[in-house]
Amino acid sequence: MVKVTSVVMEGITIADLLKKEFIEEIKKTEKDISPIALIMVKAVKNEEGNIIHTIQLSHTNNDDIAQKKLFLNCLDEKALENIKNALQKVGAK
Repeated sequence: MVKVTSVVMEGITIADLLKKEFIEEIKKTEKDISPIALIMVKAVKNEEGNIIHTIQLSHTNNDDIAQKKLFLNCLDEKALENIKNALQKVGAK
């Protein structure tokens, strides 16, 4: 069985997902700082307890930011699909 755990989204950056005011405030004093990763956690309950899945949105370098290329990784395929769909609703391709 093949399991999809990673997709590449285009047309969006992590900065696009954050409040514009937050990014502008950072840029006032730190011009060379750009957000390159956002980590979220999903807890799934099973018979043995909670399983934690991380959902990682990241750029690997400044070229990814310039090209608006965002990498999305998660071992939970349903969460991966849901996050991918949410990103598409806010402008990702």
